[in-house]
Amino acid sequence: MSNDSGSLHFEEPLCKECVSDKIEVVKQIGEGSFGSVYHVKFGKKKQDWAMKQVSTDYSEILKTSKEVIQVAHKNVIDFFLCTWTKHENETGGHFLIFMELCMEKTLYDWITENTTPESRNLEDMKYWIKQILSALHWFHAIGLIHRDLKPANIFFAHNSVYGARGTLKIGDLGMIKIREDHENLKPDENGLFPAFEVSKHTDLYGTEDYAAPELLNKQSYTYNVDIYSLGVIAAELIYPYQEYKEENSVRKALREGKTPQLFESFPKEVKDFLSKATKPNREDRAFAGKLLEHPFLSNVPTLERELNKNYCNDVPQCLSVDEKFVRVGFAEKAFEDFKATQISGKDKVELVEQVEKMQLILAGSVDEAVDYEKCSVENVNDYLSDLIYYGERTKHRKVVCFGLETNSFDAVKASYTSAHVKLIPSFEVWVKDGCREWMKSMLEKNSDFAVSNGNLKLKWIPRDEELANQKSAEFKKENEDQLRVQLSKIKKSSDSPDNITEKLIGAIVKEGIPEDRQCLIMRIDSIADFMFDQKIKVPEDYQETKNIQDYLRLLLGLCHLKKEAMNQDIMGVKFYFTNTIEEVSSAIAENSFSIPTFKLFLTEPVEHWESWSEVMWVTWVTWFRYKLTFERKKTEDKIYNDVQRKFSYPEGFRYDGKIVRVGFLTDAMAHLAHQEVPKNCILKTLQQLLTGSYDNLGEEIYHYDTLHHYVIDLWNYAVRFQSQKILCFSLENASFDKLKNSYTSSHVKLLPSFEMWNIDGCKEFMDSVFGGTEQLVFSNGNQLLSWIKREEDSGSSPQESRQEIESRLTTLLDTISRMPPETIMSEKAEILLEGFENVPILAELEFMVFQINILSCFLFGEEMPPNSINNTDEITSIKAYLRFLLGACKFITSWGEEDFEINLLNDIDGFSGIYITNCPFVLPTFEVYRMEPIEHWESWSEIAWSAWWDENLEKSEDEAADEADKHNTDSTTPLTCQDILDSLPINMVAYLP
Repeated sequence: MSNDSGSLHFEEPLCKECVSDKIEVVKQIGEGSFGSVYHVKFGKKKQDWAMKQVSTDYSEILKTSKEVIQVAHKNVIDFFLCTWTKHENETGGHFLIFMELCMEKTLYDWITENTTPESRNLEDMKYWIKQILSALHWFHAIGLIHRDLKPANIFFAHNSVYGARGTLKIGDLGMIKIREDHENLKPDENGLFPAFEVSKHTDLYGTEDYAAPELLNKQSYTYNVDIYSLGVIAAELIYPYQEYKEENSVRKALREGKTPQLFESFPKEVKDFLSKATKPNREDRAFAGKLLEHPFLSNVPTLERELNKNYCNDVPQCLSVDEKFVRVGFAEKAFEDFKATQISGKDKVELVEQVEKMQLILAGSVDEAVDYEKCSVENVNDYLSDLIYYGERTKHRKVVCFGLETNSFDAVKASYTSAHVKLIPSFEVWVKDGCREWMKSMLEKNSDFAVSNGNLKLKWIPRDEELANQKSAEFKKENEDQLRVQLSKIKKSSDSPDNITEKLIGAIVKEGIPEDRQCLIMRIDSIADFMFDQKIKVPEDYQETKNIQDYLRLLLGLCHLKKEAMNQDIMGVKFYFTNTIEEVSSAIAENSFSIPTFKLFLTEPVEHWESWSEVMWVTWVTWFRYKLTFERKKTEDKIYNDVQRKFSYPEGFRYDGKIVRVGFLTDAMAHLAHQEVPKNCILKTLQQLLTGSYDNLGEEIYHYDTLHHYVIDLWNYAVRFQSQKILCFSLENASFDKLKNSYTSSHVKLLPSFEMWNIDGCKEFMDSVFGGTEQLVFSNGNQLLSWIKREEDSGSSPQESRQEIESRLTTLLDTISRMPPETIMSEKAEILLEGFENVPILAELEFMVFQINILSCFLFGEEMPPNSINNTDEITSIKAYLRFLLGACKFITSWGEEDFEINLLNDIDGFSGIYITNCPFVLPTFEVYRMEPIEHWESWSEIAWSAWWDENLEKSEDEAADEADKHNTDSTTPLTCQDILDSLPINMVAYLP
């Protein structure tokens, strides 16, 4: 335990042996109680990181690695990765921790430097206290206790402000306590987890001035030890101690549960907050959640919460388009409210907050990467004034889409002539030469602010030139009347909804696009009536035919959108017309979609509506597709877990760098066939059952019908080879050529991944492979066999007579059976194989049966069942079976370990992957062997025996390691990052690789 407010410091030189040359060390930025900290750059983009170098022995690595934990909170330092390198000829080494770079000075430095009452503005201090408390609330929610919270362990964010309203980051997690069972717990209806109590302890934790009484007294404790530390820090922030005697008296009073004399004149809520945070008895002390709701902090929301509360409810929809946040429409109410409360002056912190609010209102996002410390107050003030000017000039345009551009001035310029999203320059772009002047000039010249999209391709709305060959001046009112009759018949038909939609669209465009104003109005009325079940009015006296044609283009685009929605299985959505601009630019609704009336359409240039459709409609479809993908994935995971739980099938086995499924899992497949869910929801499970692995489609969006057809094809493949119980399959996602070759020259047959299946020619090739009704027989192309000899390698005429060979082999078997018990099986097998060395495999039934029985007695302790091998029509299979058993003996010789059990199995299902590694070494009876082609058994032996080998070798090594651990507890073998990860206790926090 440290006994001062800061930390014990020592300087340790940079270790050249442990720090790679690829890491550029900028400078040393600190020394902590456990090591030195450096500012470094590394990675392809030479990003800035802080690197902590900790000298530690092998035995201390797990303890040190607790600090490397991702908490995922904006007020906690983010960790990137960790490494440990052993020093040559030493047991120790250095543990390197790479983390988010912060300012060199800490909150402790700021407190020490700012000791005047003026520096401790209560509102600013409350802002910091709430940041720290918010981080602690998140710590405790995920099962963590910091145990050493103090100003020296609280840092300022790298791009923040060193001072009031700066962003704080809690760091130095070396003493953190992790609740090991947290991932198995469930919160109650109030979101609270069961109580967590750490029993009495012998170690000292924390720093004496800030540690809770129960930590100092080595008593049991819980999450609110951190709250006590927070209370002491809060008192230190609120009141600037002038001398140590004041500091000591305040801490002594708090530890005794009294109000410090120096705080008597402070408001009641301040004293109550400190009292609740620093109760000496932990049973009386508050937790983070309650203190966040305390009146002391009620008027100090974080900036993020303030923006959400005061602005987000009043602004149109903010969407993500091409990895950029985009604001659809103008937030006029929020803009006017902002101007009414705008702060101007020389307070840079407040100006920056105003800039961020204005960026959010205009463009839907905030540029957080700007180092405002390097900017002058005048520049920030000018930028804010320009943002307000942009708002004034564009506020009457309610469907224009704006985003924030943080890199390129050229991108800003291009967006106003050839893009759907118009770009507002960030501060860093705004200060580039010419940007400020260009923006003002563009807005002054374009008094009506009507901006082009450069005739960009539109996904749904057809452009005029696309309709040119469909326009017809001959189209009259009679034609429109006939069209309505036709549409009515289609609508009343008993066809499926998606077919009706497709036929309606086809009928609407088939006859051509009318150029006559009256016919255009009738066509619009027909689309509204039959496609959207609504009425729409175009004034009879309206004469601008071009605008009516543009509105018809919009409605035709909506028809295509509705068709795609139905193709994507987006059902039950109500399309409705609205005359309110806020509704067409508002948030995406789950069950409705708004369409502008003709009157509303006329309030904006057609180019704005075109761009609006590209942003809003694409996002709407994408959102729904993600929603459906999420629901599909949820169902898919449920089925996957259910099948895996019921049938306990293993993951696939590794062979030649691939995950391979050996055999057909009949019971699991039969269960899957009875799942009454959409076919694409069984994709993950189906791939896993067939190949041992599955496509990681993640959050990608795929067309429902395409996925459905892929699953159907996979299922059809499975139906064709379900009787072949020992085929070995893997999933191929890289090479179509490899997939094709696997069916003629490989032990592992490849099934196409979803992406591979979509490659030209793949579906047709797979159909040719699995087409027909005859038994499937796949060659392995004379691929290398590790143990089984091929027929051409099995010898020629014998040098001995048959009787001499039989006598010699019988004697040899008897000799082997009489060998000392300590002789391991591999030695016996080697002697037996030497006896078979010059014995050819001849097509003589009785001689082959004799040899098989010799091998059977050795392998299983008895001969094959009588008359099980007696058919002269199966000579080829019998010869292959003899080679197979000889191959098994060779496998035993190569094992070279202790003896293992060998079983003769008369069930073909026992040779699927589920049994290979969980049971003794199994070999088939001849009855089972003859069920499958010889080539399949050759390939099966290569993969199944290798899998058995790897599994049992690993078990042997584990047992040996366990035995070694009993006799050697001071190992100096280097510990890998994966060892660290595997040893750490919980899944709900991410230990980095």
